[in-house]
Amino acid sequence: PTERNTYADIEAVYQCLETEYGVSQENLILYGQSVGSGPTLHLASRLPRLRGVVLHSAILSGLRVLCHLKVTFCFDIYQ
Repeated sequence: PTERNTYADIEAVYQCLETEYGVSQENLILYGQSVGSGPTLHLASRLPRLRGVVLHSAILSGLRVLCHLKVTFCFDIYQ
């Protein structure tokens, strides 16, 4: 999956919750685990009245995990 696709996926899930199930952001707590922390924070940044966010083993950077780097590159996914 690409970064853009993960953002589109989580936005589609939120739209479904909102339109099909009537869930409002005030009653929603987002949960993101590992690489899912990126899309979770992406959506959370767009929902100002969100109830909360839980990040479980959130990643700092995919490249930093794989390559054991101490720097972040401008092209790094989920900066």
